[in-house]
Amino acid sequence: MGQVLSFRTRNSNVSPSSSIDKLTDDQVYELIAGRQRGQLVGYDKDLDVMGAAQVYRITPDAHHEAFTMQYVAERTSIPIPRVRKVFPDRKDHSKHWIVMDFISGQTLMHCWPMLSICRKLCIMCTLWWYIHQAKNVPLPNPDIPGPFDGTGLPLLCRGPQFPDNGASPLKNYQELVIWFDYQLYSHQVRLYRAWGLLWKSPKFPQLVGSGNPLVFCHNDLNMRNIMLDDNNRVWLLDWEYSGAYPPWFDYAVLKGWANAVNPDRRLPRLFRIFIPIIAGNHSLIYHHY
Repeated sequence: MGQVLSFRTRNSNVSPSSSIDKLTDDQVYELIAGRQRGQLVGYDKDLDVMGAAQVYRITPDAHHEAFTMQYVAERTSIPIPRVRKVFPDRKDHSKHWIVMDFISGQTLMHCWPMLSICRKLCIMCTLWWYIHQAKNVPLPNPDIPGPFDGTGLPLLCRGPQFPDNGASPLKNYQELVIWFDYQLYSHQVRLYRAWGLLWKSPKFPQLVGSGNPLVFCHNDLNMRNIMLDDNNRVWLLDWEYSGAYPPWFDYAVLKGWANAVNPDRRLPRLFRIFIPIIAGNHSLIYHHY
């Protein structure tokens, strides 16, 4: 899991220079050590009840996450903050600091109510184009589900569909199917033991004969991870949970936010209506499962 630092640069995927270029590694570590709560980016005390997101702006201007961001930026036109450097945390070497560009703008969570209907429709069409591009990104390991870092090895799967500690690295799609079916079976057992309920549910889709069942998914689409910059350009942020997953995963994540119990976290009505267009209409699989 990576923590993130933001450096102010121009709003471009190919920013030619950054304030970090003038700093040594030790100077960057000094900025990391001296970070303060006031430098948190996007922190909302009402929503971040489990603690602040580990994103800091440390100048006036995850290891696989950094690899993924560069990989996707090189193969699509999706605006993604440019990764400048990746540093291992000096106290916990299992974590990394990802140094990336700071994008000046507002997330959709904050600016959506102020936008015109026309602008909202343009943003949703843009998101459709971004997701369409992402699904067509060639996977470095087409048969291995989950994130990737260039090594070719399976990595821990994390995201809204998985428990907090993630799912053990899965070698192929069949292992993903088995993992989900076991979680469903365990849930059924718990329901029966606690309440005497027999809740029958279909098994995870096998997708036999459908070609490669995995595509690239952002896997954490929500209005806090979609930004409108000062030039009205739409950016996608927070790629920590992205990777090779079944094509309905982005749809399922958006539907989860559409049905959020907390109205402050629920997607706006117009956005909810357009989910099947933005992420593809996977309602048959989603509701079936």
